[in-house]
Amino acid sequence: MPLNSFVCFVALSGLFVTACSSAESVPNSAPARLSVAVSLYPLEELVREVGGDVVDIINLTPPGSEPHDLTITPKQADAVSDVDVIFHLGDDFQPAIAGLVKGLPSRVLVVNILLNLPSHIIKDPHFWLDPIAMSEASAEIRQVLEDLDPAHAEEFTTGWAKYDEDLRSLDAEIALGLASCKQKTIVAGHRAYGYLAKKYGFNLVAVNGISPENEPSAKDLEDIAAIVKATGTKFIFTESTLPNTLTESLASSVGVTTLVLNPIETLPADDLSQGASYLSVQRDNLAMLRKGLACSS
Repeated sequence: MPLNSFVCFVALSGLFVTACSSAESVPNSAPARLSVAVSLYPLEELVREVGGDVVDIINLTPPGSEPHDLTITPKQADAVSDVDVIFHLGDDFQPAIAGLVKGLPSRVLVVNILLNLPSHIIKDPHFWLDPIAMSEASAEIRQVLEDLDPAHAEEFTTGWAKYDEDLRSLDAEIALGLASCKQKTIVAGHRAYGYLAKKYGFNLVAVNGISPENEPSAKDLEDIAAIVKATGTKFIFTESTLPNTLTESLASSVGVTTLVLNPIETLPADDLSQGASYLSVQRDNLAMLRKGLACSS
């Protein structure tokens, strides 16, 4: 149920937003639930954990779909035009979102979650791979939801506090797991792990760019092969949700094997139905990184 109680404000909790009121009368009571749209899975998990039963969520990227290639259907556009707020990551990560938000009614609050994250300091939108950056985003989302629906501030605070504790425990677990590793470089098929590398002190060499479609040149592949040999890297990381032909070919050519890392941009419906979550997949990633970086117990 859209909110009509906002009068043309341009900033909310330091985030860039756009929203203006309609001329309709303002109800005296808060709505039973907020309607929230998100552009991909990590934002869905954040809103669900913070908002709990007080929010209804529309994820514009279907489970298991490649978020970089998102195409907005007319049905999705109609649904989003009725929400209270949409959280997204800006135009570069999912270009289809740019056209969508420009066409939304002015009463829909549009929040680019990347713009005011304290940890957003590298040219990589995959902030969620750092649990502390994920925590910062959860605090921003909590503030937005509380401002939209102050009657449910207690529920939002409770959900945020529980998830924040989980994220900080995960951060400590990853830091401990990667504290003593012989290898300091990973080679991955996708430049999605910049936050992870920066947070936990290893180097990232990527075969493809921020978008998996940004393929390397022959010279790039030669340079990466040289790095693999020079660093003694025994593994190259692929992804379960992307074609890995080029990465696997590179691994074969330099005589190393592959391991799987998950950028957690999306999770397949079957995995979600079996209880997979951001937290569980990050722990799977930790196990793969410990093997790839030759970490001791």
